Amino acid sequence: MKVSRRVFLGTAVGGTLAVLVGGVLVPLPAAAGLRVLSSGEHETLAAILDALYPAGVLGPSAAEAQVATQMDAHMANMLGREQHLMRLFLRLMEQRSRLDAGSRFTRLPLADRVELLNRWEAVGDVWSLGVKAVRALSALFYFNDERVMTALNWGVGCAAWGPTPGFHPEAP
Repeated sequence: MKVSRRVFLGTAVGGTLAVLVGGVLVPLPAAAGLRVLSSGEHETLAAILDALYPAGVLGPSAAEAQVATQMDAHMANMLGREQHLMRLFLRLMEQRSRLDAGSRFTRLPLADRVELLNRWEAVGDVWSLGVKAVRALSALFYFNDERVMTALNWGVGCAAWGPTPGFHPEAP
């Protein structure tokens, strides 16, 4: 049986698209030790966080502060729609970087990941919103790490309301 070039190319392209779309849209089970994220989603989130909060800038890296794991636990309390959107966004980011940077996001060098996140955030579309959502949510956990608070000279262990104990501003 002879297969025309048109049929071969159509089948190859269609099959590739089916695998990519299926891999992005089909929900995957949570990885061992996680509540919501699959291992691939967690890996993508960790790569994003590594670009946002590298080691040495404010003390620990996002990995050392376990931000991705804390975000996964937080996502378990989100509504199903928001969980799905966050997971979908992570999978799409992993794949979109193939178009924008020539490789999966998690395989890019740190400098390229930083540049790509900045570029996506500057566009002002859905990618910008996604990067800003990850940045805002991750900041809650990263800046709550005692080592980061110490590096910023914030009061560690202070009450969430009222003045920091021992802090006495000078009278005007």
